[in-house]
Amino acid sequence: MRNPRQLFLALALSALLASLGARGEAGSSDLSVEQVAGGVFAVLQPAARRFNQSNSLFVVGDDGVLVVDTQSSLEATGAVIREIRARTELPVRHLVLTHWHGDHVQGISAYRELWPEVEVIGHATVAEDILERAQPQADEEIGRYEEAIAAARDRLQNRVDREGNPLSVDNQKILAGQIEDAETNVAGMKAIPRPFAVPDLGYDGELVLGSGSGAARVLHWRAHTRGDSIVYLPAAGVLVTGDVLDDLPFGGHGYPSSWVTALEELSELEIRVIVPGHGSVRQGKDHLALVLDMFRSLSGQVGAAVERGLELEATQQSVDLGSYRERLAGDDPIAGRAWDNFIPATIERAWLQARGELPD
Repeated sequence: MRNPRQLFLALALSALLASLGARGEAGSSDLSVEQVAGGVFAVLQPAARRFNQSNSLFVVGDDGVLVVDTQSSLEATGAVIREIRARTELPVRHLVLTHWHGDHVQGISAYRELWPEVEVIGHATVAEDILERAQPQADEEIGRYEEAIAAARDRLQNRVDREGNPLSVDNQKILAGQIEDAETNVAGMKAIPRPFAVPDLGYDGELVLGSGSGAARVLHWRAHTRGDSIVYLPAAGVLVTGDVLDDLPFGGHGYPSSWVTALEELSELEIRVIVPGHGSVRQGKDHLALVLDMFRSLSGQVGAAVERGLELEATQQSVDLGSYRERLAGDDPIAGRAWDNFIPATIERAWLQARGELPD
């Protein structure tokens, strides 16, 4: 199964090059930095790009910096690194990867270039998944993007839109700009060194970094992927969730029933602030509780469908999550498109899991 976030990006690019819309979202790097506790900073992607690039978090300690997650390109990762260096001269000593998806790991080499002694950490499965899944999928997406760009260039040369209707001069300029933006994105993907960089340390269960009030607990869960890491800062009450808890759930490589267990156990922690892999910083546990409730509903409905012997298509049609879509996506068209692309994949994974047929 393809990475659901890469599928979303492919669809977004296809829409970009097939239609005429506002230029500039794809290349935006307007990060915001929010201090969520003493020495703890969340680096957040702009709202329009929150499902395309991952957030990061960094913790400035006494003798070094802990970072959680990179971005999908060296350029995007470099923008986060500049935010770190603007606030401290201390070296980055630890880089924790929350899971293997490309938008969280493809910038590792940018950290190693600046800080050769940095220790890159991930669950024991992450190195294998980066090389055997993330890298092949990224290369596949480059090919798909280049096909879309070539088709758009043909339309521009012939001065027609996707339906063959004539393009005005203004719309030709817009399409040319969109192609330029897309080519910049593809060049960024190609610039990532091959083979992709992988963690130096693969842990299982739990890993503690630092000590005393500066200690960070790195915990493994099988939820969004088989190798999710959560970073918990007990003294600050900060939970860094990766994609186990985002603005919206992305379940195409997930394990919905054990995802419920993960969220239940995380909700028992003392949490003041949650920093998700994608989306805005959340205060308290309200968002966690809502997403947990959604997963319980999804898993319960899918389990009931499997008990009735329904096949996948019938199960997809039987599951009703409309109230959760309204509360989680609202009337935001970006969130709505993300929900509509990712929830079917989550239902499929739940259906396979309920039947004992998950392929990984």
